[in-house]
Amino acid sequence: MLKQLTIKNFVLIEQITIELDNALNVLTGETGAGKSLIIEAIGLLIGQRASSDFIREGYEKAYIEGFFEVVNIEVRNYLEDLGIDVLEGLVLGRELSKNGKNSCRINGRLVPLSLYGEVGSKLVDIHGQNQELTLLSTAKQMNLLDNFGGEQILAHKKIISKLYQEIKDISRIINEYQVFNDNKIAKLEFLEYQIDEIKSACLQVNEEEELLRE
Repeated sequence: MLKQLTIKNFVLIEQITIELDNALNVLTGETGAGKSLIIEAIGLLIGQRASSDFIREGYEKAYIEGFFEVVNIEVRNYLEDLGIDVLEGLVLGRELSKNGKNSCRINGRLVPLSLYGEVGSKLVDIHGQNQELTLLSTAKQMNLLDNFGGEQILAHKKIISKLYQEIKDISRIINEYQVFNDNKIAKLEFLEYQIDEIKSACLQVNEEEELLRE
């Protein structure tokens, strides 16, 4: 849950900090007031594609930071597995630079954009007009149902996932062994064929020299 959003030098916004409530939050205002810029900033905050065009005219850098309260048990477990402490909340920070040297930070730690985006996608869903809602995704529905089941269901899910991964690893090893065995049989057959060919040729010692002499 996003609790606080800070935006600096982003397009037309020089600096703003928005405090969000646990309940419904609504941004209102006339056309051109900057509502869509807030959504754009949140998109960048969670790892969407960035551009130097977002940096406010006259500045070299733009910065977006968000403080999250992680209430989803599965997301919390996922972050803790990555070694990210979320007990006191989670801070995502993204800096855009005119020279292209952008940076992403999670709780102050510099991380690759790929990891940053993966974490961000688990924290916020942005739905626009004519966009497919993630609620229509079977995987998303399963995650919501599992989370509704609580810690006990998630614990069983984790055990089953681990066992399933072990089965996949064993299956891969068996397949690799089968391929190796098939290759070995084919190579043996080829070598036996070569041996038979050599035997049938009835080669003699110094045969090549004798042929050349003749």
